[in-house]
Amino acid sequence: MFRPIFTVVLSAGLLFSVAIAIDVSKTNRTDISLTEDDVVPKTQLKKLLPDSDRRPTSIEDDASGVRYPDEIVYRRILKLDNPTGAIQSTSTELSVNHGLINYVSITNGPNSYAVACIEDSTLGTSRVIIHLRVPPNSSSELMLIVAAH
Repeated sequence: MFRPIFTVVLSAGLLFSVAIAIDVSKTNRTDISLTEDDVVPKTQLKKLLPDSDRRPTSIEDDASGVRYPDEIVYRRILKLDNPTGAIQSTSTELSVNHGLINYVSITNGPNSYAVACIEDSTLGTSRVIIHLRVPPNSSSELMLIVAAH
């Protein structure tokens, strides 16, 4: 049930989100600065974010942190391409200009199997590091949700 709902949210999210494509065979580290263009309007928050007690249902996905009522929520679509015959890894630093990041969620789209891991020790700062592994000869699409207060 979660995947069909995610497909609708991801499709709607693509219309209103900034997307970035990364060839993980050529890039070991990427820096993503979340801006006003990535802010989710308050009217879309209910559809986009799960309840605070709910965790990802797929082993590849990850979520960490605490939600606050006065937070600003950012959304970014990340497309990862791995044209090689080996598993590729990359790290990404997510940053916000104002506030401290208190929550990060990384969710795979349909037929996407990248493995995500959030460095919990970086939560509570303006920069959070995530690690991603992408299967051989594949493309993955991830929805990043970052909340800061």
